[in-house]
Amino acid sequence: MNLTLRVFPAYHLLRVEVTGDFSRAKALETIEPTLEVLIHQSSREVRVGLRQVKGNPATMDRYAFSVALAEKLNKACRWAI
Repeated sequence: MNLTLRVFPAYHLLRVEVTGDFSRAKALETIEPTLEVLIHQSSREVRVGLRQVKGNPATMDRYAFSVALAEKLNKACRWAI
């Protein structure tokens, strides 16, 4: 099963809920669609909810996902300005 994104845009906030079975590769793939929506919505803040993701990712997997997401969001926000 893949990870699925549900995006809820609101005024200057983009809320993203992720569901499905965790794998490091799939988690990193979820970043790109989030960036596309972020750029088109002109959101200033992004909240990514991972509570509905199944599995038990290691601490380093969580860290790697967070770092990759932060780096890509930072680049996208600079590009959108």
